Amino acid sequence: MKLLYAFGQFIISEWIWSVTFGQHHAAIAIVLMIIAFLYMRIPFVRAVLFAFGAQLFAWIMLGGSALVMAHQIFGVTYDQAEPSTVLHALAASFLLGVIYILFEMLFFYMVRAWLPRSYEQMVKAAAICNLIAAFVVYLLLPPM
Repeated sequence: MKLLYAFGQFIISEWIWSVTFGQHHAAIAIVLMIIAFLYMRIPFVRAVLFAFGAQLFAWIMLGGSALVMAHQIFGVTYDQAEPSTVLHALAASFLLGVIYILFEMLFFYMVRAWLPRSYEQMVKAAAICNLIAAFVVYLLLPPM
């Protein structure tokens, strides 16, 4: 039970990170994904749709996970008195990127019939873009 509670705290902490310090992650990742998809010779409109759709899906899934899974199923609420599960800003940024990558893998799997390139190529491009976006977000943070 403690493991589920810790996982719930982690999800809630990452969601809070995504709407506060990591708020620029999605926008940066969308721009990077559009550039990567154009480099992969995907038409502009489809590149924008896949980049925006993947980020929107990941953002909705993270928010839904934080609200539904953590709070409703496990009964976890965010407790500021407890030590934060975010140990370092770089780790929080990269973990947010990894969460986005996992949800985007699910998105690309669900729309794989309409992908202009293979599933693996799209996931690799999205993963690289999300990790770069996480690092850029970390560099844009004010000194803590």
